[in-house]
Amino acid sequence: MSAIRMAVRISNDNVKESAEHSEVVAARSPLSWERGCGRIADNSRSVSLPPVVGYNADKYNPTSLKTVQDLCVLPFWRRQERLMQLGFIGTGEITSSIVTGLNSSGVTAHTIWLSPRNSAIANGLVNRFRGISVASCNQEVLDHCDTIVIAVRPSAARDVLAELRFRPDHQVISLVSALSLRSLSELAAPAVRIARAVPLPSTAKRLSPTAIYPPDPVAVELFAAVGTVFPVERENQFVAICATTATIASYFAFNETIVSWLEQQGVPASQAKDYIARLFLGVTTGAVEASERSFQSLAATHATAGGINEQFLKYLLEHGVLTRVSEALDAILHRIGVGS
Repeated sequence: MSAIRMAVRISNDNVKESAEHSEVVAARSPLSWERGCGRIADNSRSVSLPPVVGYNADKYNPTSLKTVQDLCVLPFWRRQERLMQLGFIGTGEITSSIVTGLNSSGVTAHTIWLSPRNSAIANGLVNRFRGISVASCNQEVLDHCDTIVIAVRPSAARDVLAELRFRPDHQVISLVSALSLRSLSELAAPAVRIARAVPLPSTAKRLSPTAIYPPDPVAVELFAAVGTVFPVERENQFVAICATTATIASYFAFNETIVSWLEQQGVPASQAKDYIARLFLGVTTGAVEASERSFQSLAATHATAGGINEQFLKYLLEHGVLTRVSEALDAILHRIGVGS
């Protein structure tokens, strides 16, 4: 099964109960597993979630549910959620986003410890939310917590981890793109429960797609609370997904180019920005909802023969713009793959 097909969304129809295994099975694929949905599944099999994310099959009967919204609002994981002693090594934008998302997700609050590196962000989170403490040093974070999230710059990761004393019972989740599972295992020894994840700043809005390798139960539970989880089967697939996150700044730059062009045509800046943001919000939402259709298929639908979408796309193709995208991704993949 591919990495993408491992992420599944519970469909609105053909949801049924398996009394023996307490599994929710979805009929269609590819789907994606989102907050509050009790299982992940595809056409050929159902996959049980970790016990900490399970639900009580005796109390909730999925056969009575009509829509995906009904399935997701029931507190399946909240009833059996394990409260974490959650520590962050590195207190930058991504840590701030995760903590913000967790504290607005409606789940029972975890106890959170932050490293003191960025005092402005750390103290800001303490002032906004309950149950958050700032440690005096990185080691104090480990001493107080059982789940450790590594969120430091790749260039500093090895030096930071080398100074820490991990325990065998620590659960380690690394957000460092250029540090392989093997390297993490060496640096975090004697801890053995180690996973890699690549959440995005949209965790603050609980909208982040988060790839996880290997699909560790604790990591899956944590990031399912702040978006959509994409379990990944092989590390090379995970690294490739990490590479695609390098396209975010270019996406905004592309939009800014369009907005600037509109301004040159006399459209007010604020109106131009809002229009383009909503234009792409609409097409992106449509692509997410049309999970059975490829982006190539959607492009063909919009590129009507003789139309302006076809003309614009043809111009980009003829000038090698999309080829350059692939080449840039290859360069990113080489950088973060070699660096691990």
